[in-house]
Amino acid sequence: RVLRLIGTGGMGTVWEGVHITLNTRVAIKFIKPQFASQPEARARFEIEARAAAERLAFERERDLIGVIHQQISAIESAEESTREAFAQTDELRARLDEQMTLAEDAQQSTQSALARMHELQLRIDELEDRLRERARHWWSRRAV
Repeated sequence: RVLRLIGTGGMGTVWEGVHITLNTRVAIKFIKPQFASQPEARARFEIEARAAAERLAFERERDLIGVIHQQISAIESAEESTREAFAQTDELRARLDEQMTLAEDAQQSTQSALARMHELQLRIDELEDRLRERARHWWSRRAV
């Protein structure tokens, strides 16, 4: 299948096409009728046809390399994003560990404070009992 005109030269024209069976891009060169009967012109035409086919193959290869480079860039970008995500995960994990340590320290401090408050409450209860006892003793001596 003929797609588009690529170029025109002194001996003919070159068209881009698609090989229908292979589904590949091809260069199709048509020789001008006045040169078709001349052996030297046909030989030169074949050389030019091969050069055009090589040019098309080169362009195809260049396009393919461009696509490969784009894919490599996309992969590298994804890898960088993944590295950043892992770095952020590690940072968050470190922060979480730090917060857990602070929470554990706070829990221990709270437990210590509660234990001390309990000791103080026992001491207060003891002092209140002694104070009541003294008050009873004082009132009992006054009643006599």
